[in-house]
Amino acid sequence: MRWTNPWFFGGIACALLNACGDDADGAGPGGGGVVSESGGSGGGGGQPPTAELVFGPCPAGYVDECATLAVPLDHETPDGETIELFIARRRSAAPASRQLWLLSGGPGQAGYVFETLVPVLADAIPGTDVYVVDHRGTGRSHRLTCAAQEGPNTFGGYALPVEQVPACLDELRDGGDYDRLAYFTTTQAARDVLAAVRATRPDGKSVFVYGGSYGTHWAHRVVQLEQGEIAGVFFDGFMTPEAFSFTHYDEGVEEVGAILSAACAEDASCAARLGSDPLGRAEQLWSALDADPCGPYDGELGRTVVSLFVDQGFYEKAFVFPLIHRLERCSAEDLAAIEHLVDTYFGALGAQTAPPLNSGILQYNIVLSELWSVPGEPERTPAELEAAAEAQTFLVQASYPAMVAPLRASWPLPPDDYTDLPVPAPTSKPLLWLSGGLDS
Repeated sequence: MRWTNPWFFGGIACALLNACGDDADGAGPGGGGVVSESGGSGGGGGQPPTAELVFGPCPAGYVDECATLAVPLDHETPDGETIELFIARRRSAAPASRQLWLLSGGPGQAGYVFETLVPVLADAIPGTDVYVVDHRGTGRSHRLTCAAQEGPNTFGGYALPVEQVPACLDELRDGGDYDRLAYFTTTQAARDVLAAVRATRPDGKSVFVYGGSYGTHWAHRVVQLEQGEIAGVFFDGFMTPEAFSFTHYDEGVEEVGAILSAACAEDASCAARLGSDPLGRAEQLWSALDADPCGPYDGELGRTVVSLFVDQGFYEKAFVFPLIHRLERCSAEDLAAIEHLVDTYFGALGAQTAPPLNSGILQYNIVLSELWSVPGEPERTPAELEAAAEAQTFLVQASYPAMVAPLRASWPLPPDDYTDLPVPAPTSKPLLWLSGGLDS
């Protein structure tokens, strides 16, 4: 997950300090006082009593105080099996009038990704206790894992190779987590957040939720289920309900590439080198490289490298058309410059490591089920997905949905616990959307 939105800090700080400045007594738009622990919780399931947590020192990757909360494996059966939910917080130096909960992306990323962001937010938004929760199935919230997920180059378990899935599922069966997969869903995770809020807000502070990437889907589910616990929500890179799906995952880089190409055509310097149709020039370049490669760069490798920069953060996108221009011209100096950029940039990326806290298992469990397709959309075969991706001008190496689609036949897909929830969610709470026109 990347924070490339330049309005991120200003938007949140402004919303909390200005629009919500009158909530010091805890009686803001989320409703004052401690939420009742009895009765329903929206969409079914009760609200089990929650005791105040005892916080202590945090492990590496989290600040400053940490605790675990026992939550139901299935919130529909609050008296059944429980799992541990891991929570970290940075308390405000000044008396706090609000909480801000940060929900990570993926799906499959643990809350450690916020380690450096939490102190920045705490300093920027005085009077706010900042909380991080590990999504169930990640980090220290009953992380779902297997031996294959712990291999090298998996970014802390985030990338589980498709060919290793059968052995991984066998390992889950042996350990008992195979049967628990039905409860590692966004809905259950949203109820975890609400349980954590009830356990940490005895004084009735106003509660705000931030979600980035998949975290916006998670936060939206909180909105669908909450009953007065939440005062407002920030969506950073919104995954629009009933519009986003992973079968269309490949199209994101193509859409951004088309926008960048249009901008190049309007820029005098860029257009002087790539003409009035930079998108067409890129398409022609891949064919030309197949016939006559530029060093090691044939059409497939050239498209992959350029597309990787399309798919990266805001500043990396500036390399897209210089790369296309140099591949097209392909002098010795051009090839040396390309190799230097690729070796330096991707070498630095490759040197990055992640703690073994992420979960490719959780990612598949949610991606292959509720995030797989738009409601009412016919199921597409891997061949159809691959053909659509190969027709794109920009594509990061291979089609992700085509690669994972066969898993739907063998993966124990969790039951539908979301279709009956309202979309759009009926709420009068303030919601702030943060999005960039070049987000992929």
